[in-house]
Amino acid sequence: MNLDYFDYNPLKDYFPLLHNIESGKDFNLFQITGYPHYENVASRVFEFFFKPEERHGLGTLFLKALAEFIDIDSIELLTEEAWQIEREHPTYNNNRIDLLLVSDSYVIGIENKVWASEHNDLNDYDYYMTHHYKEKILKKVILSLNASKFENPSWIKITYEEFFKKINILIEENSTDSNPKAITLLYDFIENFSILKGDKRLNMEYQEQLQSFEKFIDKNYKAFKSIEKDFSKYKNECRRLRDDLFKIMEKSSFKETVNKKINEELGNTNLKSYPRRIYRFNPPKAEMFSTIVIDTPLSVEENLDLALDFQFGFNSSLSKSGFSIKAFIREKDKDAVKSNYTPKIKMYHNNSKMTDDENNANRMYHFFIPKEIWGKTDQELLETLEETYIDIICKLDQKAFKLGK
Repeated sequence: MNLDYFDYNPLKDYFPLLHNIESGKDFNLFQITGYPHYENVASRVFEFFFKPEERHGLGTLFLKALAEFIDIDSIELLTEEAWQIEREHPTYNNNRIDLLLVSDSYVIGIENKVWASEHNDLNDYDYYMTHHYKEKILKKVILSLNASKFENPSWIKITYEEFFKKINILIEENSTDSNPKAITLLYDFIENFSILKGDKRLNMEYQEQLQSFEKFIDKNYKAFKSIEKDFSKYKNECRRLRDDLFKIMEKSSFKETVNKKINEELGNTNLKSYPRRIYRFNPPKAEMFSTIVIDTPLSVEENLDLALDFQFGFNSSLSKSGFSIKAFIREKDKDAVKSNYTPKIKMYHNNSKMTDDENNANRMYHFFIPKEIWGKTDQELLETLEETYIDIICKLDQKAFKLGK
């Protein structure tokens, strides 16, 4: 692979040129830096303003604004002492919570979302905060540029616009010893999100933007062609890995092995057969993964299968690369259907990243499996797939619906 494009970031020039600030005389600090959309930059600024003792001079104003959204009395919240504000706080699985606000009585986890997908291991964050701070009152917040589509009601969803509207009201209502330099930074921060909230696509009618885009192409064309070639090589490698694994599955006694282990695990006196059909599936050209599919019949529905797509490569729904699974209910040998059994698939929880597939009207669920697939022998990969299949079937059989015939 030609990795010359790693020497610099060809996208760093792209996002700023997509925004048209109407006044040619005005400017915005975050737009100038070229990092207007970076979540880690936004989290650093939020960290600064949430810390009551910082030099912004606003005290607990950000905490007071947040209290009005999360069903906590602001006076009660502000009487808490020794607030610890942490950024990129690690979970048990070493995922990172964007912002964690901890006091003697409360813990508030904030997932900060600018443009990226909002499915960042929220189940893992929830599990960690619930178990690590058992004695504290827990509040979970998604703070985002656009309205969040995450359906879990235990997460409180706030847009930047809503939050900053409250910040502006509190600044006007309260006479503070605020630092003028910090207020300038804050207003640029707020304005930056207003700019990002606007049109984020290339506008061919805006001549200055079009000219900037042409310069961007001139500068980065070779890099993108290199990336395109490497994407193709990566996809081919995913397919090779899948094909080699499928061949060894065909030669092995995979069905007999998993049937025996699942029957033993579940204590079945009347032995059942689980995998009904195993085959390869090639995704659309735009996708960068390859798949082995295992269909398992539902015990109580003659015509329904649980389909498990074992995917090797990049899962765009999860925005993660490696080993993942797409799970759904379908009529035998047909497409996915939304049935009463579909939501129960979520009861398989392996403390890893999971998301609904919104493109399929929530008929499918994606699970990231935190197991390494590269640099493994075919036999090691077979064991990984076997263990994962058995784990899913047993947990769903015990918690959700009966499987196997």
